[in-house]
Amino acid sequence: MWNTLAVEPGSTVAVFGLGAVGQAAVMAAKAASATTIIAVGKRQPKLDLALELGATHAFSARDGDVADLVRDVTGGGVQYTVEAAGKTDVMTTAVEVLAETGHAAITGVAAGESFPVDAWKVIRGRTVHGTTLGDVAPSVILPRLVDLYRQGAFPADRLMTHYPLKDIHQAIADVDNGTAIKAVLHPETAG
Repeated sequence: MWNTLAVEPGSTVAVFGLGAVGQAAVMAAKAASATTIIAVGKRQPKLDLALELGATHAFSARDGDVADLVRDVTGGGVQYTVEAAGKTDVMTTAVEVLAETGHAAITGVAAGESFPVDAWKVIRGRTVHGTTLGDVAPSVILPRLVDLYRQGAFPADRLMTHYPLKDIHQAIADVDNGTAIKAVLHPETAG
């Protein structure tokens, strides 16, 4: 949001995929003062969390054609998208919903795969950018995230659910069903 896309206040943003990266993108869009933040995901608990973290709208495919829903909310398309689902069809949609001169950041992993992009969309000014770790060194971004966390503007702890190590199977199930974003396992301690 801040480095790769350089989102400015008043922007429109859509985030596809609501795991840890996607939820962090929602928080970063809010911290960047984007006014329309659309979260797109599959699981209701993750959609609900995105709304709590700053999304102004949340959709899944069961709500209808996601691209149409995003275009309806924004009157034609968003300025910025973040694709964090790692699925090639979602990557295509993240480009399709861009307004002219819009910028998509593809963060999801689909190693060895390609995704179709309408060349006319690129010729008309859209940018597609692959990114890892937000195109910034951890030594630069981590202090900023800590400062935002301390200010209450980047509640990263909301993404974590803590489990004792003995509950590892429950942690995996909760991540799979969307009730946990990041499972943090704690070793058992001798009492």
